[in-house]
Amino acid sequence: MYVNYGQGQQNVDFWGLSPYDDNVQINNYKAQNGITYPCAGYQGGAAAAINIVISGQPFLGYPTWVVICPDRSFTFDVCFPPSITCFDPYFAACGPPMAADFIADQTQICETNFVQFTDQSIGNPTLWIWDFPGGNPSTSSEKNPLVEYPNAGLFDVSLTITNGIAGNTITKPNLIEVDPSPEVYAGLKGETCVNEHITVTDASSQNTSTLLWQIVAGQGILENSQSISPTYIPAPEDAGTTVTLKLTGNGSGECASMNAESIKEIDIWQQPEVTLMPFDTICYQWDEYPLVGGCPEGGVYSGTGVIDNIFYPQIAGVGSHLITYQWVDLQTGCSNSAEEVIVVVICSGIWNGTELPIFNIYPNPTKGEFVVELVQSGNYELTITNIAGIKVFSAYLNESSTIKLDNVENGIYNVTIYDGKKSHTKKITIKK
Repeated sequence: MYVNYGQGQQNVDFWGLSPYDDNVQINNYKAQNGITYPCAGYQGGAAAAINIVISGQPFLGYPTWVVICPDRSFTFDVCFPPSITCFDPYFAACGPPMAADFIADQTQICETNFVQFTDQSIGNPTLWIWDFPGGNPSTSSEKNPLVEYPNAGLFDVSLTITNGIAGNTITKPNLIEVDPSPEVYAGLKGETCVNEHITVTDASSQNTSTLLWQIVAGQGILENSQSISPTYIPAPEDAGTTVTLKLTGNGSGECASMNAESIKEIDIWQQPEVTLMPFDTICYQWDEYPLVGGCPEGGVYSGTGVIDNIFYPQIAGVGSHLITYQWVDLQTGCSNSAEEVIVVVICSGIWNGTELPIFNIYPNPTKGEFVVELVQSGNYELTITNIAGIKVFSAYLNESSTIKLDNVENGIYNVTIYDGKKSHTKKITIKK
């Protein structure tokens, strides 16, 4: 049987073999201690000792010793009589026990960055098996691998070493902390009218420490530019153009040096041109006065005494009243308005309560083309004269009509409608 001569230096086991030992005991010991191959010397009866281990033959030779190293390799040789002095060179030849260990050049990084791992194991390993959950590559057999971490999270790292005889494993939980990179989204394309501001409401950001909006293209003003919801106030020069805003988000943590950018475009619509022709002075005694003269047509009149685009002088009362005409472009949603004053007076003389202005003209001013709108049906004679009284146009009307004055100069002209009994005149300004 084995004779244990004691524990040697550096955790080396020292055993003596007597002539009574056999291969069964030796092989059982090998199995118990994970010993696969012998590491034998070549002094004395060492060759016979090797035969015992390899071929299973009974040992009948000289008293022999075995040195079992920390890495579970072992050495047979003859040293008789046994002495520590004789064994010292073999103790010294044993290496340290195998112990896996490693370092990383950084343990907190930003997404898509790399970590350099360096093996610091002892015991002279010949094979390295790395495991990198969340890394790229996820495994490696290199001694000092370089690993990329494309996604945020906390990740373990494991290393197993071996020399073909013995081995060791170390796992460092949550060793690598990967911070998420910044993300920003400036939102969908927007639109607004040149006379209205727009506040961004659909932008978003993640993993950012600061935000900044900038005007890339546009002449307006940007308010609250360091918030997620800035407000853009268009300039008149922006009308009919597309404004471009840029959102930049700075990262946080290990991603502080990273920026994310996103672009938002805003269509700036032109404000429509809206005009309102002057009103006649009307009588307080009239029941109602239909409001016309707003251009483009289809808008809404408002003001004191106005109900459903009809002015009621007895509701408004005697005096001057501001009438507003507002028109909305249904394609862009942009609107504009024009204002005129309507004057209500007490009319003297006999009044039958039915007399109303018989026509209106718009737009006024005009570039030469305008509408004569007949308020009351009938047959009328239309005459247009300049300020010198010279006739420049005439026609007979029985319905509202568009008049084109292509060959007249800029100036003020009198538009007169004769209803067979009396004439009604309004002034129009032509400005080409």
